[in-house]
Amino acid sequence: MKKWNLMMRCFILLMFCIGVCGTVLAQPTIKNDAAAKKVTFGNGRLSLTLDYDKKATVTQLTVNGQHVIQHNAGVYSMLRTRNAQYTTLSLSSEPSVATTGNTVTVNGIAYGDKDLSIQETWKFTVTHDNIRFDIDRTTSKPVTAEDIGSPVFTFDRINTWEGAYQDYGGLAWFYLFNKKRDTYGVRSSTSEFWNSKTNNGLTISVSAPGKQIAMDYS
Repeated sequence: MKKWNLMMRCFILLMFCIGVCGTVLAQPTIKNDAAAKKVTFGNGRLSLTLDYDKKATVTQLTVNGQHVIQHNAGVYSMLRTRNAQYTTLSLSSEPSVATTGNTVTVNGIAYGDKDLSIQETWKFTVTHDNIRFDIDRTTSKPVTAEDIGSPVFTFDRINTWEGAYQDYGGLAWFYLFNKKRDTYGVRSSTSEFWNSKTNNGLTISVSAPGKQIAMDYS
């Protein structure tokens, strides 16, 4: 099997939770390395590392000890118009990070250009069995977007997961993605990823009351 990344985009997002099944015994932990501009947080089964060195991106996601994301463009925001694409992989200024109790808040996520400026605030809330991720986004003017990732997840390999169950009962089989341009889009608020060989799983559940939610895989 060729080794390319699996990408998932959530199109409309106010809040989502990342969770795994099973009993979690460890307390939530947060460690902010201000010198390196990286903060690592998680519980007994999930661990995330966020890089905020003039960017805002999750560079590492570990599920039950397995690295499923381990690169510079792991989880980030993206907005594409007809003329340009904007992402939080490159910011116009340094964001700031505040940690309080079991929360990590990233303020001042600013990106865009002279035609469109985008401001975001990210808040992660770590509990015993999941991590809640809230994104608050404002734009300098109304915009017609051709593509939005709120956020984009880029897993390390196409075979990290065998597939993903959808909330309506459907199923995305990733072995069918045998060409890089293969894409599957669906109106769903939940993706339950699994791998029977590693016996690992990950649930990503989105909440956006009053709005339509869509996900795609490529």
